Amino acid sequence: MTFKPSNKITNLSDKFQIFNLFKAQENPLLLIHRDMKPITDKSAKYDLIITPQFYMMKKDTLPIKYSFQAKKIAPSILDEFARDEELEYLVFKEEPKPSDLDEDSENGEESEGEEDNLVEWIFIGYNKESLENILLSKGLNPENIGKVYFIQQFKDQLYDKLLLMSQKEALTVINDIVTIVPRDLIDNQNIIFLENLSRPKKVSQVRFKQSAKVISIPNWLLNFL
Repeated sequence: MTFKPSNKITNLSDKFQIFNLFKAQENPLLLIHRDMKPITDKSAKYDLIITPQFYMMKKDTLPIKYSFQAKKIAPSILDEFARDEELEYLVFKEEPKPSDLDEDSENGEESEGEEDNLVEWIFIGYNKESLENILLSKGLNPENIGKVYFIQQFKDQLYDKLLLMSQKEALTVINDIVTIVPRDLIDNQNIIFLENLSRPKKVSQVRFKQSAKVISIPNWLLNFL
């Protein structure tokens, strides 16, 4: 019996080269906040991370298994924060803190009974029009925007770390929620840089209006209009 050579990549260096190739093709991450500097490169494209300045969030433990079910009840969950705004919603399951998983495995703890059906969900609401206006004011048109994330999706990477946001503020995790904190009140030793963040698997389905394109009409054609 003869075997055809496999097309699978087995060389470790080749795998790293392919990984680096995909990494190089990713858009740079851009942290969206009120004090950010306007974008001057109109040809650049960025993957956005929305900070808590532009969304509201609530955690709730519910007997819901699927995200489409959670999204249906998102308006009622965030109703107390909505202030009569028209909101768009993002929902995703809360991942346990790594140290909690280690502790549970050491203690041999397993959930039983009704707790098996309970899932901790993150509900995020945002005003799409207001967010779009902020982005436009910072020089970000729809063609400059790639993927969109919310900073809460990076929570696991920010435990006991600090992500600098502006000269006065930073982001860190407090009670499992990514929170804005004053830089002068916290230890700046354990800083993580934006370019070192790993992108989460779930991408927010945020779609912005297409920017109006200016059409140049030649003078000879104007005579026929």
